[in-house]
Amino acid sequence: EPVAYILGSKEFYGRSFHVDGRVLVPRPETEHLVDEAISLLRATPSPRVAEVGTGSGCIAISIASEIPGAQVFAVDISAEALEVARLNKRRLAAEADITFFEGDLCAPLKERGPFDAIVSNPPYVSTEEMGALPRDVVGFEPESALHSGADPVAVHRRLIAEGLPLLHPHGHLIMEVGDGGAQRLAEEVKIRAVPDLAGVERIVVVSP
Repeated sequence: EPVAYILGSKEFYGRSFHVDGRVLVPRPETEHLVDEAISLLRATPSPRVAEVGTGSGCIAISIASEIPGAQVFAVDISAEALEVARLNKRRLAAEADITFFEGDLCAPLKERGPFDAIVSNPPYVSTEEMGALPRDVVGFEPESALHSGADPVAVHRRLIAEGLPLLHPHGHLIMEVGDGGAQRLAEEVKIRAVPDLAGVERIVVVSP
């Protein structure tokens, strides 16, 4: 069992988030996603930000806490995950402007745009790769937050199709990808890739 589930908490972006089997354990690599969002949005007054697949709420809460005046819309398909996200908001960011919605990818956002940024850490572990995951991951963390199907960037493609029309002309779609994901997407759409500390192109930015 993951240590974070045993302890009931995981540190992310300087805050201790409650986590349990309803949500993915936040990874250090995902802090690069928050870094990139903050960098791109810092100069935008009261930015409107959407997060797709919020899970524990760690990304949405970190962005709302770090950018004064940010209005954040956080979506997850799992009602159980949203319970955890709301708990973390109450604990860590009670005054932040974060609204949670249950639904599939960008569906709940269609009447709420345009956005200055849409951020997401979508599932990107392919069916082939799932079998190689450690037992403390595959045996405990929610498969829906990990498994992308046969194609590791299948969900990213859906996010590009659904998300780009919801952005301001100056907006950005910011996504985390697995190793090789940036190269796959670069064959289909113009992206900017951001490496993590290990040199893996971990974050991709797509603009309208």
